Amino acid sequence: MNSLIVRPPGDLPGTIDAWAGLSTGERKRRAMHASMVYDLPTLLGLLHAYTLTRGHKGATTSPRTLEVYAYGATRLLSWAKSAGRMLHTLTEDDGARWRATFTGKPQTGRAWLAGGRAMLRALTWAGAGTPTLGATSVYDGEDVGEKVRPWSDAELAAMLASCDTPELESLILLAADAGLRLAEVCALVWDDVNLTDRTLTVRLGKGGTTATLPMSLRLTESLRRSKNGTVRVIPHTHRDVQRAMDSLIVRAGVEKRGRGYHALRHTAGTRAARVGGVLAAQRLLRHRNLNTIQIYARLADDELRDVVETMGET
Repeated sequence: MNSLIVRPPGDLPGTIDAWAGLSTGERKRRAMHASMVYDLPTLLGLLHAYTLTRGHKGATTSPRTLEVYAYGATRLLSWAKSAGRMLHTLTEDDGARWRATFTGKPQTGRAWLAGGRAMLRALTWAGAGTPTLGATSVYDGEDVGEKVRPWSDAELAAMLASCDTPELESLILLAADAGLRLAEVCALVWDDVNLTDRTLTVRLGKGGTTATLPMSLRLTESLRRSKNGTVRVIPHTHRDVQRAMDSLIVRAGVEKRGRGYHALRHTAGTRAARVGGVLAAQRLLRHRNLNTIQIYARLADDELRDVVETMGET
């Protein structure tokens, strides 16, 4: 997906001023014209100005969210042009037609929808009609419990035993013990790791949040062994990490779960819920909605046991 993302305009402050500083009539005129002539750069400028001034997170919207929105908006504009439709006139039926063209992974389709809907909200803000994609959604046919199915304690132990470098071990434990997302792991820098206090700070997490998390003793010791003078703790790309994870799964002889590396985060949530309940899992994974975390409690109920040692705590 990353190779198709259209990145936000480089001069974001200028983009914001160019749109937010316009009169209501001029903003509508420019937005309508851009929609009618399928002017992608102008529409993306509108999208980012809207997101950073009127969106839910405003100026704290993460760069990753801006990229995903641009990606979805670009796909929607491409479809609209091929279908002979203009963005500012889209209806619920158009949303269903666009959704029918989705192929590939469900998460990719959800990114398209998120960006497409953000683009239409921006057009509405500009006064260019009230376009909609309706209640269209992407369903992948999987049971939610199956999607978050964690690795067992024995499987996690097998993966850790198969790690051939301290860095790979740290990579596994950052998700399995600390609950970090892949993007958070790849962005983590040593300046945000306190080996003395056994804490790490996640900056610009999902939704632009910042959080300081405790580290297990085994994660702390693993990081201490893997520290080698780099700025980032895991100086590799998302793709490199997924490849390393796929190779490790084969060596450990365990079954792949979901998206591979992300399943380690599900494992952390399930183990935290088993030890400390849903509130502990919610704090570790940093889900704002408690309902989202209930699935981990359901999974934890299947394997009630003492896992303090397996969590690496003392």
